[in-house]
Amino acid sequence: MGNFLLCNIKRAKTPYPIPALGLGIHSAEELCYFMNHYLYILEDDFVCDELMDFLENELGLAAIVNKIQRLVDNRQDMFQIIYMLEQDIHYYSEGELQDLKRRLDMLKQMSALERAKLRADFYLENGRPVTALHIYGKILIGDYDKAGREMRSRVLHNAGVAYARMFEWKKAMECMIESCHWGPTEETLKAMYNLTLLDKFAEIPPEIFSAISVSQQYKWKEEFETLYRKAANSDKALEAKHILDKDSVRRAEGLNRLMGEWKQESRTMARE
Repeated sequence: MGNFLLCNIKRAKTPYPIPALGLGIHSAEELCYFMNHYLYILEDDFVCDELMDFLENELGLAAIVNKIQRLVDNRQDMFQIIYMLEQDIHYYSEGELQDLKRRLDMLKQMSALERAKLRADFYLENGRPVTALHIYGKILIGDYDKAGREMRSRVLHNAGVAYARMFEWKKAMECMIESCHWGPTEETLKAMYNLTLLDKFAEIPPEIFSAISVSQQYKWKEEFETLYRKAANSDKALEAKHILDKDSVRRAEGLNRLMGEWKQESRTMARE
């Protein structure tokens, strides 16, 4: 199960699927680990009939399912149910449970839009830009009045970062430009400048470029070149170079393999 811990207790014959991550949960302990470490990507419908069926029929936890049902009947939110599960399964120490409660309380104070952005940011930082873009898109086509200028600016900036990580330079720049229209930040200006260094066809509109001083350009270019040299010697970059050095047939096969994860992610999101 990748990063999940292996547990020597009752394991499910049929794991509970987590499609967004391509994972399956085999035990109550693994469920606790998942909820704690992937807390920010859990949506309001995480506690559902399918999860309760899994707990009762696969893991034999009928008593816990009854407690969940009582909490649902009393209109308790997902956060309260998650905390109850963590307490009753006894996987974490008291100190770890208090840390979890602090994070749950923080999430409860956030709006649905803020939680959605946090979820998208998690996917972005964990190598799933397509999933992140899917959520960013939902935020942007939603209620703009609730999102606010700062939220829209940050979401568009991060969408640009997601496109850049997929080498979609043009779409990345378009997102960054729109982000600046809602509220330019130094972070976005720097990202746009870096895009011009990555793509010779990328252009920053004059009215935005005028906000970048000569000293900033010099500093950012120096930082970019340092990072570029380091990245060029990374394992992934060397693998890509090795592929590009092959003949046309094997080069195409290699590039298709490297793009496989993104394609699979796109197909997964299309089914949701």
